Amino acid sequence: MIIYWGGRRKMNNGKKFFKEAGVLLIGVILIFSSGTALAITNTKNTGTSPFNRGLVWDNSIEFHGGDGGIFVATERSDGIAYPADDFQLDASQEVNSVFWQGGYFQCELAQGLIDYDWSWRILFWDDYIDGSHPGNEIYNWTILNTSITREPWYTFTNTSSGRQYWVANYSADLPETVTFEANKKYWITIRGIGEYPPQACWVRHNGSYGGIILHEAVFKGTLWGYPDWINLSAIVSTEKIPHDFNYQLYGPTIQNNPPGDPSIDGSTTKLKPNTEYDYTLNAIDPETDDVSYFVDWGDGNNSGWTTYSGSGDDVILNHLWAESGTYIIKAKAKDIYLAESDWTELQITVPRTRSINNLLQQFLWRFPNTFPILRKLLI
Repeated sequence: MIIYWGGRRKMNNGKKFFKEAGVLLIGVILIFSSGTALAITNTKNTGTSPFNRGLVWDNSIEFHGGDGGIFVATERSDGIAYPADDFQLDASQEVNSVFWQGGYFQCELAQGLIDYDWSWRILFWDDYIDGSHPGNEIYNWTILNTSITREPWYTFTNTSSGRQYWVANYSADLPETVTFEANKKYWITIRGIGEYPPQACWVRHNGSYGGIILHEAVFKGTLWGYPDWINLSAIVSTEKIPHDFNYQLYGPTIQNNPPGDPSIDGSTTKLKPNTEYDYTLNAIDPETDDVSYFVDWGDGNNSGWTTYSGSGDDVILNHLWAESGTYIIKAKAKDIYLAESDWTELQITVPRTRSINNLLQQFLWRFPNTFPILRKLLI
């Protein structure tokens, strides 16, 4: 049985993939308003990870395309599911912690959001000869539930089937620090350890919406009808879209300082109501980390956090004030490790529009050569 929300069900001419009521996958449409997120080697976008550490590999945390969802990643007495995804670093890097998104599905509706207190297993593999799937296991660790940090991220209740599905952000330190060589491909598997029901899952995204695709994620699980490694797209998508999993690898703890207080440059006096004005923000980070800005415009509106830009790069935002008055613009900056600066303030004035000025301006525009000095004062 295969269950989808918002996707097309894949048929295989009568071939039965499953031996039990458990499902192999659930497609969940999760479209984020922030738009496409591009994950690249050694990017510093920390997503929602709690680690204040060097980000070694980012595989598109918190991002799904229209064909994203969750995929079985479980280890139990009657069968083991082996989902795996590859990574390759530009430089030799130490790794001592992992952040991933996963959870459980097919819980009974009446149980609600239950934490099943399962431990998880993290495996690293070397690469097979042709790069199409994992080769040999090189690390295999059981991470006890008590050593894992989790934070619920997404829930879905299917009232017709009486099932509940939920996904969390997980993070865990590895039992030891390991070094991965530069320009050499490796694979990672993360799976929950526990009995069915429910089943543990690992969050996936598809390559059409951003993400790292060296070779797409693969799967192996005899119980589910796949005794040999197979590409995820061959199972979950009739369009054969490449799929990867959501995870990040972190290295040693970093020493981080917040950005300097941002400068604000723009008009401060004689602003006109309902007219947009540009303001240039600039902050320098001591470690040259990328910087995001937040602006409170003083009229009850704010910019929200901007997308990250380079340390010391100008960022231009615009705003209009609907009514006359004096306003205090406040801006602050944060770096990719979420360290925030203090506020910078800038006072601006939007004068009251005088009706007599409007009449005089109309007169002067009709007679441009009359009272030139007065015309300059009013314009």
